[in-house]
Amino acid sequence: MKLRLLSVPLMLFSLMLSAAPVYKHVDAQGHVTYSDKPSNDDDQPVELKPVSVIPGRKVAKPVAKRPAQDDQERKEKPVKYRLEWLHPQPEQTFRNTGGQIEADLKIQPSLPEGTRIELWLDGEKKAKWQGAPVTLTEVWRGQHTLEARVVNAEGKTLARSSVTFFMHQSSLLISTPIQDGG
Repeated sequence: MKLRLLSVPLMLFSLMLSAAPVYKHVDAQGHVTYSDKPSNDDDQPVELKPVSVIPGRKVAKPVAKRPAQDDQERKEKPVKYRLEWLHPQPEQTFRNTGGQIEADLKIQPSLPEGTRIELWLDGEKKAKWQGAPVTLTEVWRGQHTLEARVVNAEGKTLARSSVTFFMHQSSLLISTPIQDGG
């Protein structure tokens, strides 16, 4: 808008200049001066070449957004969720837990209504995390991957984080020797 306001006076000024004759004056030292008024009778009018004019492109006027559009855009803007495992820790080893572990995590920002966190153990959905520690059962010896997935109401995964941990269990086949008291 400011550019348009500035261009109008410039166009009017250039029209005034093009209508007025231009005179060339050369002084005794050879300096050349151009003016719209002759400085003496020897100054002659100068024929100027026509100015090249290139028409500008038409620019579409911006459409004012309605508040409803702004709300819609905020809803569509993807949120980056940050999941942090509180328990288990990465590469943590559990010993003789009877096949149970506790899983807990922290998420930022908080989840909107309809969005949930699913806990997957070794590729199998096990539980929903609802802001409190969850006890997972039947977690037997070996290496395991626990994954938390932020899932919206449509079932789309918005974020995920995984942790690897290890379960060690004493074998029932290995017995410890009984010590004699005497």
